[in-house]
Amino acid sequence: MIKKYYYSGFTLIELMIVVIIIAILSTIGFPSYQEQVLKGRRGDAKNALHSVLIQQEKFYSQHGFYGSMSELVGDTSQTSAEEYYTLTLTCSPTCQRTSRPQQYLITANPLLEDSKCGSYSIDQSGTNSSSGSATNDYCW
Repeated sequence: MIKKYYYSGFTLIELMIVVIIIAILSTIGFPSYQEQVLKGRRGDAKNALHSVLIQQEKFYSQHGFYGSMSELVGDTSQTSAEEYYTLTLTCSPTCQRTSRPQQYLITANPLLEDSKCGSYSIDQSGTNSSSGSATNDYCW
């Protein structure tokens, strides 16, 4: 009588093919995932900018000039709600009460690199801009 042995399991070639397929899928999928994460974080910058913009307009309606960041939020440095961006405020001529500023620019700078959109800015007239390589319509 002849004994037959059946081996079950995977060969090394089969395992290597699976590893190669997983590597190809991850090299395609990971950059897309990172782009979606950055896209979600960009919303944080926009919300923070519009929040300060609203506070500036309220301040202007009460005082007749724009205020400094400390007058608006009680601190000179401000981060966005999710803390992915730092906010800076520049006024023209300066953000001092004595100069009674009539123009301002609020900028949100990313804490992590975002080469497509970079930093976001909005001024007193609502003009949006971004410093990255992508078009302003893509970022805003």
